[in-house]
Amino acid sequence: MIAELLARELSSARWGPKAARLSQAALHGVPVPQGLCLDSAAGPAALDQHRPALAHWLTATRPPAVIVRSSATAEDGAEVSAAGRFLTVRDVRPHLADVLDALQRVSTSQERAGGGCVIVQQQLHAELMGVTFSRPDGSLLTEGSPAAAAVTDGAAPAFTMNSTRESFSLHGELTTVPPVLLALYLDRLVRRLAEIFPFPLDLEWATVAGQVFLLQVRPVTASIEPAA
Repeated sequence: MIAELLARELSSARWGPKAARLSQAALHGVPVPQGLCLDSAAGPAALDQHRPALAHWLTATRPPAVIVRSSATAEDGAEVSAAGRFLTVRDVRPHLADVLDALQRVSTSQERAGGGCVIVQQQLHAELMGVTFSRPDGSLLTEGSPAAAAVTDGAAPAFTMNSTRESFSLHGELTTVPPVLLALYLDRLVRRLAEIFPFPLDLEWATVAGQVFLLQVRPVTASIEPAA
């Protein structure tokens, strides 16, 4: 089975929590990069059947680059995130053979995950990438870096920001987006997502020309230090 990531609300049990939450957020007006979800429950050997649909999607959307990501049913849960357990392949050329190869690799990493899908998604030409965590008191903890050394890939953050609706404090270097605007945009994003998801939020995001795109949303599964 195949589903457009942004076309309808996807089932977490069928497509995995990552794809399901991104589809929900998109339907509520949150910017999410376009993508195609390919069923991986039958294993890597069955992915070749998706070749015609994948070729059509690549031709229709013409992404400059593709990222291939896991959305296994065993990841991004309320108790354990399983972050890093499943493969993500970045900077994939938008050629059918290259994307199919990345699909096989990601699906192989899911073989004991119990179902879900692989997401073939437009990779943004971002200037900034980061993670944001919501705290019980309404404040946010954000870590970010230029996309070339993305904190979402485990790199050390170029900056850390604590923010509330009224103020923010910045530690480190942030030059690509004005800090006051980033704090405002992330506050709006978190408040919008809090209307959709009833849990403390762990977000991955990227900015393109100052606009914030949601890359992932899941529950916070570790304690967050209180705001200073």
